[in-house]
Amino acid sequence: MGEKFWQRNTILKTLSILVAIVMWLYVTGQANPTAETVINVPLETRSLASDMVIEDKPATVTVRLEGKKQVIETVSSRDIRALVDLRGANLGGNLLSVEVLTPQNVDLVSVEPKQAEVTIDEISDRQMPVTVSFTGRPSSEYVTLEPVLTPSQVLVTGPRNVLEHIERTYVTIDLERVGTNITENLPIKVEDSSGNTLMEWVRVIPETVEVFVPVVEDKPNQTMLVKPTLEGELAEGFAIKRIVTEPEMVKVYGNLSVLLPQQYLGTTPVDISDAEGNIQQQVQLELPPGVTPSVFTPIHVFIEIGPQEEQDENQVQEQGQEQEKITE
Repeated sequence: MGEKFWQRNTILKTLSILVAIVMWLYVTGQANPTAETVINVPLETRSLASDMVIEDKPATVTVRLEGKKQVIETVSSRDIRALVDLRGANLGGNLLSVEVLTPQNVDLVSVEPKQAEVTIDEISDRQMPVTVSFTGRPSSEYVTLEPVLTPSQVLVTGPRNVLEHIERTYVTIDLERVGTNITENLPIKVEDSSGNTLMEWVRVIPETVEVFVPVVEDKPNQTMLVKPTLEGELAEGFAIKRIVTEPEMVKVYGNLSVLLPQQYLGTTPVDISDAEGNIQQQVQLELPPGVTPSVFTPIHVFIEIGPQEEQDENQVQEQGQEQEKITE
């Protein structure tokens, strides 16, 4: 009798526990039911080879998540990571599985797309000149001269396909109502032939350049020949074959009373003493007071020197006269 009662009592206790568990699950399920949410998550990449760059990929993927309502309601895109592994990816298009990492107690239902098309290109570089784009106008009594950029060229790195479509690298300066010289450090912009910015895809080294824009009074101007000033005598038996300056002509601004008497623009001296070979040198213009040049960069001078050839008396006299003119 006692044994039967004990067995019956055990069964009742077990049933009571099961009923309690079911009731607890029902009550908690009603209070905190299961819910779903859909979130757009940025697509990340990892393990890309150092000599490659991503040319194109989906910006985001859409994930559907499931979990208890109280948990799901707190989940945002910052809590989810969507990744594609680029280890072993090839140049061109790659169809790669999307891996999704979710927080604890949150289950992944689906991800769209399940595979992402990622285009890989080779990293390359391209040397580009920097130009200046002006906006606005200076005050009416002033004009701007040729800007000077330091450095004048930059290195652009990025996908080879993107570099091939670069149209220009430039900086922008506002001239509205300016009346004095402008010196600024400006960020470089990169555009393709359609005017689309490429800054998202490329890196520019350096990222900024120093720009000097001369702003001078709008005075009379004249374009004049540059003649380098020579000092010393060549080594015996040698002669000047030719002299080349870059630029050859320079526009200068000033009063007519100063400009008109000038036949050419002189430079700081170039020493040719005992020279037996070609000379290359950078010099500066030497200008009368009140005269402003349109070029503020150095003048490049190349002097070709070679053995003196046998000449008749008239040729020697002509060469002497020419030399005299150059050294004046």
